[in-house]
Amino acid sequence: MIENPREKAKHEKKTKSVGGAYIMKHQTSRQVYDYWNMLRNGRDAPLRSELEPCEMKSLLPDIMILEQEDPLTYLFRLAGTRLCSHYGQELRGKNLLNMWARHERESIESLLFSVTEDAAAAVLGFAASDDQGREVAMEMILLPMKQENGARTRIFGSLAALDRPEWLGTAKLSRHSVRSLRLLWPDDAPRFTIDARAGQPLSDPPYGARMPARRRPTRLRVIEGGLHKS
Repeated sequence: MIENPREKAKHEKKTKSVGGAYIMKHQTSRQVYDYWNMLRNGRDAPLRSELEPCEMKSLLPDIMILEQEDPLTYLFRLAGTRLCSHYGQELRGKNLLNMWARHERESIESLLFSVTEDAAAAVLGFAASDDQGREVAMEMILLPMKQENGARTRIFGSLAALDRPEWLGTAKLSRHSVRSLRLLWPDDAPRFTIDARAGQPLSDPPYGARMPARRRPTRLRVIEGGLHKS
């Protein structure tokens, strides 16, 4: 997506986390971010009407667009064919938050809130498994978009498998376990990064984040098996 070597190097520098690892691991995630970043052109978010499918043909199978109906409802308005194939079902009209178990759902709610309210870009790493316990590593990127009235109620992004086991696409993915949550803010500073594999937060959640009292982020701690609140 970025052809100029200097621009590519600049982009790679900006998209590294405080721990030195890429915030976005999958090439699709990086290309989606590049396209979104080009559209926004220095703004906090581009307009939904600025998205052009013909400009991202190779990415369409993994693309998704969410619509926030309320703080607990983020419906798939668009879900790519490969994305739906991975899940063994049509995702349009389904609530993204319903994919997560209760003990992890509040963390995902806070992540989505940061995207729509604070115009943060979010990268979510997680493991998805089927009813037989077979597991695949996935990466989701969530990027804010504005409606014509300025409201950030749409989210543009992608969901891609980091590896492709032969069984993927033949069974329904039904369980999810968070591995990492990362936020990249409009000024490109990753202020809130938690990596479950590292065993501890890489950086603290932003103090006094702009969230209503009932949604103010809780401190997260990492224990074996996932992320928990304390």
